[in-house]
Amino acid sequence: MATDVAPPGGTIPPYEVRRVETDPAAAASGHHHVSGVDTVDPDGGETHWTLVQVVAAVRDGERFVMGGAQGGQAEDLEPSACPRCRLVTLSVPAGGRERSAS
Repeated sequence: MATDVAPPGGTIPPYEVRRVETDPAAAASGHHHVSGVDTVDPDGGETHWTLVQVVAAVRDGERFVMGGAQGGQAEDLEPSACPRCRLVTLSVPAGGRERSAS
């Protein structure tokens, strides 16, 4: 996981989410849970993260962003509870409401 030291401005660059992996069992029941993500890392490398690893990294202060390509707005990916079954998943807050990252 991340061992980056904050640059002089104090902000650690985010991990850019390139692919979201969903749980096939949840999808079969009509909704989606994120089970992992693939990122482009601040150092230019690539990493596959499980849901548990992302939640732990976010708690440790890391940022995972989606979007931002071709001038779009990048949004932070955050741990959340599935509104249907209350299991932990990941989502992107949108205007005060969360939407699924899948």
